Amino acid sequence: RMARIVDALLDLSRIEFSGTEDWTQVDLAPVLVEVVSTNQHAAKRQGIGLSLTGASQLNVLGDRSQLVSGFSNLVDNAIKYSEPGGIVSVSSSIVGEEVVVAITDYGIGISKQHQDRIFERFYRVDKARSRATGGTGLGLSIVRHIVLEHGGTIEVVSEEGVGSTFTIRLPQVLPELTNVLPSKTGALI
Repeated sequence: RMARIVDALLDLSRIEFSGTEDWTQVDLAPVLVEVVSTNQHAAKRQGIGLSLTGASQLNVLGDRSQLVSGFSNLVDNAIKYSEPGGIVSVSSSIVGEEVVVAITDYGIGISKQHQDRIFERFYRVDKARSRATGGTGLGLSIVRHIVLEHGGTIEVVSEEGVGSTFTIRLPQVLPELTNVLPSKTGALI
């Protein structure tokens, strides 16, 4: 457990102090496919359905590995805190100039008194359950830092006994023009 906490703190530190100079254009659609695919086995083991719907091209500027880590954490949490037979859905869309990703579960939910604090380091809603599921108390803090570092926002809407939806909004970028070659007439093709 201590090793996981140290690793999570190191991840958080790297995110806080990483620069943006190595960022590239990232299409979140394949990132979300990867995240859902990676978590499929855990969902099946818990008797949870896992679905992915949404746009096919979701371009943002950022660090792909950080984005995978952040979305994986949210999907993993949604699976852990859902009851067997439940469903976790990952949906994506473009709203205005933002890429919007929502991760919804129909699990135990989070009471209103805890919702403002769940992104704090080491904050746990249910300490006993968090320890039983292997949590460090840093996951949502790491997710928040990743989202903020990428110029986005994260919010949670939750009701105890009903479930939770975590919504991430990131600035959309237009796809890069690649392999643009002039034609014989000078027009771009």
